[in-house]
Amino acid sequence: MVGKLIKNEFINREHTLLLAFGGTFLTALVSFLFKLLSDNVDNVAIELLANFSMLIFICVIVVAAVVCFFLPVIDYRNRFFKDQAYLTHTLPVSPVSQMIARVVMDIFTVIQMYIVFPLLFVLGMGSKDIYSTIFDWVKRFLELFTGENLGNKLIVTLIIWGIAVVVQYLNNMWMLILGYTAGHSLFNQNKKVMSVVSFIAYYMAWETLLSFVSIGINSSGLINLENTGNNISGLIDSLNIYVIVLSVFQLVMFVVSIILTTVICKKKLNIE
Repeated sequence: MVGKLIKNEFINREHTLLLAFGGTFLTALVSFLFKLLSDNVDNVAIELLANFSMLIFICVIVVAAVVCFFLPVIDYRNRFFKDQAYLTHTLPVSPVSQMIARVVMDIFTVIQMYIVFPLLFVLGMGSKDIYSTIFDWVKRFLELFTGENLGNKLIVTLIIWGIAVVVQYLNNMWMLILGYTAGHSLFNQNKKVMSVVSFIAYYMAWETLLSFVSIGINSSGLINLENTGNNISGLIDSLNIYVIVLSVFQLVMFVVSIILTTVICKKKLNIE
């Protein structure tokens, strides 16, 4: 049954994702063609069109990224509280199975965003070397002060921080989902307001806990940013450890949000 739910989640969510990716691809392609034309034809009008198409592309990719970013919350609202999905309410499917399917699709969604949007950005800007140029510039800048070859260390750092961003994204999305679920399931009036209040309360509790965790990390001696001095390599290592520890707590809160949402949905799934 979980497999059928994942398939259902994929069909429902991919429709929106493909529209966002497709629209962004078309504007990226237009921007690329105009840039290619302006590089080969010395014409002021074509150059203006190339710059304008690039501006349009940047606006489109920002809007598409925002839509995809909040898609898990929007989809959850429509599917769980507006009864727009057949499997959600007409089949004897447990909330646990539904949540597992949603989590799998959330992870798949953010992976798609990580892969597709950077590729579309390269196409729209008309330069395949844009990321390597930025990476090389940062690498040379740091090596100027340290005299060390930080290439491999920066690659590891990018991987660690990339995973951390994914975990934080999932955690934030499920905090929003939990707030929406609590506001609409536990209160009979002013459900939208109570959803916002529930999210703010949960988020403040999370930030308070995160502050204590940060204090604990600093006082435990696990990392020591003060003694790194001009040692950029040591500073990067300390920051990586810090990010890894915080990501573990983000992952724990992500699981807690899923469990709380599932418990609330089990007790009272309020269909409006």
